[in-house]
Amino acid sequence: MNCFKKDFSILKNLNECSKSSLTDEKRKEVNSIDLTEYDAIAYIGRNDIFIYSTYNGDLIYYINLLTQSEIEHKKNIKNFFRNLADRNTNFTCLSTLFVIEEDQFLKNMKKDDDELTKLYHTITKINGSQFITAAQYHGRFGFKIKQGQKTGITQKARKINICDKNHIYELFNHKCVYCNKELEKFSDKKNSITQIDHIVPIKEGGNNYYLNWALVCRECNNLKVNKLFNDTSKSSISKRGKKYLNKLKENYHFYKIRRDNQYYLVRKQGNFYFNSYFTIYKKICQKYTNRDDWCSGYQFITSLSDNDELEPIVKNGKVIPDSIIESELNKGNASTIDSWLNVVE
Repeated sequence: MNCFKKDFSILKNLNECSKSSLTDEKRKEVNSIDLTEYDAIAYIGRNDIFIYSTYNGDLIYYINLLTQSEIEHKKNIKNFFRNLADRNTNFTCLSTLFVIEEDQFLKNMKKDDDELTKLYHTITKINGSQFITAAQYHGRFGFKIKQGQKTGITQKARKINICDKNHIYELFNHKCVYCNKELEKFSDKKNSITQIDHIVPIKEGGNNYYLNWALVCRECNNLKVNKLFNDTSKSSISKRGKKYLNKLKENYHFYKIRRDNQYYLVRKQGNFYFNSYFTIYKKICQKYTNRDDWCSGYQFITSLSDNDELEPIVKNGKVIPDSIIESELNKGNASTIDSWLNVVE
């Protein structure tokens, strides 16, 4: 079997068998979502409901659903949807994208519960609102990450099964994608040198989709960490590794946009094989972040498009490189970001 046929066969197996896969229909559905059509995104979870404005990222609604019983939890969810369907909430007029954190609950809404099915159809007719599954959301927009969490993926979801690992091992010809080092097979050893890198970092909106995985050695994985804008000029980086890192850089760009008589920092971003979107940065505790670190853990997704008046971030007449902006954000230099946003040239 030649290399092309072998790679195609492996990708076909991952696409059909991987737990981190989506059907083509589900991927197309979430890719077709135009965020400019929605005023808000609602996250319906087991313990909470969070609703954020897609205009400026503000939290516009919150309710705690934490209960001792499954019956009470379902009752609280139903009451929320009843109020929404009856237009008894202050955000009913908003076109809302609903994300159900547990896919089974969405299935129940549509199939197993007559009242929930009726509510579902009523709500989707209100101002063009739409429901998507957790798997769809995670594929295009990534995971929630709260302050202090290493990643936003639960241990169960983060775990890549040995079958998928072996497919990736073969797909990358047993070599680290970045340094070309020959790697041993995956093992149960805690400090195994053979690892899988999420090319688009989870922290920056990356997904756990198999097309975001790369075979790497522990050393290269530790060097890359969560950086988006890696230096690809080093001769030690393999050709294939440079291709992935350059593709990553192409997916992420910083801009500023004027809203309500002030400038905001925004970032265009996206996962491989999914359509791009924008997040907006807010200054919280004197630090700029595009994620509600302390509350829900979700990104502040905003309803921008390439047709909006996106302005480059400049200093002394020159566009500031994305890598410099990333570095200042990671350092928490809010005053530097402030000065860049307020520059008029």
